[in-house]
Amino acid sequence: MTRIALRQYYREIEDLIHNDQAAEAEAHCQHIIVLYSKAITAHRLLGKSLVGTMNYSSAGEAFLRVLACIPDDIVVHIGMSVIREATADLDAAVWHMQQAVEIQPGNEELRSDLDRLLYMRDGIEPAKILLTRGALARMYLRGGLHDQALAELEAALTEEPERIDLQCLLVQVNRLAGKVEQAAHTAGVVLGKLPDCLEANLAMDLASRIASSSPEKNPYRLRLEALDPYYAHLSESYPSVKLVPDPLVTIEKLEWHAPEK
Repeated sequence: MTRIALRQYYREIEDLIHNDQAAEAEAHCQHIIVLYSKAITAHRLLGKSLVGTMNYSSAGEAFLRVLACIPDDIVVHIGMSVIREATADLDAAVWHMQQAVEIQPGNEELRSDLDRLLYMRDGIEPAKILLTRGALARMYLRGGLHDQALAELEAALTEEPERIDLQCLLVQVNRLAGKVEQAAHTAGVVLGKLPDCLEANLAMDLASRIASSSPEKNPYRLRLEALDPYYAHLSESYPSVKLVPDPLVTIEKLEWHAPEK
């Protein structure tokens, strides 16, 4: 086997899926998951490849593992909507597409898909979709308007206190606004429900490192590394996981052979 940077491997698997080579893509994903059992990207790609082979039950399981880490993963919500529509669960298909539209309210293709699903389910032309508080909060966050995002999230969670995706978003906004204690407080609540939530572990890792100068890795950093091995290489040179060079995490590439017919 030859070694390959993990991110490059992910890109090649994505290409396989786009080129309708889902069976090979699935094999590569399973190979990565043997070594990195919680790797979020591998499970996301596995779900996409399983949709390609119409193995909807297993695809749904893979996607749900991603949502347990990133509750507002738009790719996964779209994938789950496709699965639920294919299995005639229109209520769930609508719900997942509504989540996707809330994440990207300006995406006309998603809005069109939601309108189509609503018409299929209800048999009437759907009303115009208004911006939700969650959508507004995300728009404010993208614009760096943290105070406005926080105001919308606090109002949204007053109306829907069990929205775990909005709780995770609240953690993210507080963390990015430099409100470490507030972020850690909400993160602790989220981790009680979703122990592998990426954003909650990021906030708790930050709070733990501020509180302690110990060289030992805290449990939140270890969990981040399990979710994405590139977190193991964070340093002063690479303070963000996006800045960690691709070649710092490598893996042996599976030598795949198509099964004989």
